[in-house]
Amino acid sequence: YTSAASSNKLLGSYIGTDATGTKGIQNGSSGVAIYGAANNVIGGTSAGSRNVISGNQTDGIVINSSGAKNNSILGNYIGTNAAGTAKLGNGNYGVEISQPNNTVGGSASGSRNVISGNKYSGVVLWLSSGGSCSVKGNYIGTDYTGMVDLGNSWRGIDVSNGSSNNVIGGSSSAERNVIAGNDQDGILVYQGSNNLITGNYIGLGSDGKKSIGNTEDGISLPSAKSVTITNNRIGNNGGYAVNAATSSGTKMTANLVVNDTLFAIKQS
Repeated sequence: YTSAASSNKLLGSYIGTDATGTKGIQNGSSGVAIYGAANNVIGGTSAGSRNVISGNQTDGIVINSSGAKNNSILGNYIGTNAAGTAKLGNGNYGVEISQPNNTVGGSASGSRNVISGNKYSGVVLWLSSGGSCSVKGNYIGTDYTGMVDLGNSWRGIDVSNGSSNNVIGGSSSAERNVIAGNDQDGILVYQGSNNLITGNYIGLGSDGKKSIGNTEDGISLPSAKSVTITNNRIGNNGGYAVNAATSSGTKMTANLVVNDTLFAIKQS
């Protein structure tokens, strides 16, 4: 809380569960809250550094208030049991971020978060204050293998209310998000501009083949500006692969679209 609480590490804890990591014993608000503090690390790249952050009354993790930047969320199970095999959802979002330059996941071995089973969306980046963040290398809506549906009840990822200049995914396979099994869209970008969605599997398992469709669109872009969608594999979703009907400046290149219920890319 505040800039005095910067550069801490939170490692190897069960937050919101019993000692076995199989039953929720909810904290009355979020599991982890970073307000105005920078350069903190939640989790790590070794199995022993993993936090299980599940079963809490509101968010699993919230990063809020001016100054809460350059924080990293690595290698955690957020909304599942300790084995990563069953839902043990938080009552709101898995991860909620409204400040800039924060990272969820990474490319290093062991940095993948499993963010599944939450009541709302897995990850939300929101407000104009919450831009320039990255979400990479995570399983969002599946179990720890990326092959079993444990969907979040809303979307996999929300980028909303003016959040801009975010990167979802990356250029390497290690930075690929698997965004599958969620009960609404895989990714929703609402308002904001210059967001990049690249290199992800959306509606498919971690093998790039298994059908684990999101219930609505793979990617939905209401009132978004200048979204770039490139090198993703999108399929098996209940709506459009990409629904860009009310956005402007959408750029799509080198995406593979397979087995969507509505195959057409809808773009104005």
